[in-house]
Amino acid sequence: MSDAVDPKIGNKEHDNFIVFSLDDTEIDNLGKVIGTKYSREFLKITQKEELNLKEIAKIVENNPNPRLPNPTHHKNRLEKLGLIKGTSKLQRKKGHTLNFYKGKKIIIIVPKELVEMLQNNLELQNTLNNILSI
Repeated sequence: MSDAVDPKIGNKEHDNFIVFSLDDTEIDNLGKVIGTKYSREFLKITQKEELNLKEIAKIVENNPNPRLPNPTHHKNRLEKLGLIKGTSKLQRKKGHTLNFYKGKKIIIIVPKELVEMLQNNLELQNTLNNILSI
């Protein structure tokens, strides 16, 4: 990225939303991820509640014993873009750690010129968070 302003607000750790610039180098990947049904379902489920990978896969695949390579792939793609975030970990008895994930509720795409304004507008950020808490 050659721009002085980072085109994604997601890097500032807003819990409920993420902003992409139309000039963002990841905008094509965003389109690919959102264009995939499995990824969309994964994101929708994690927007509602924190779940671990196996719980997510059970819901998306409608299968009590899902295979985990597919959800792992989609989790990695969503996480790389900042659309989901690991929220907590649970240490299991056998030493295995369960990671839980939460999805961003709003994805905003704006021209590059508006990104800095959005990054610094606390009133807008609070408004978005208030809308989401209703």
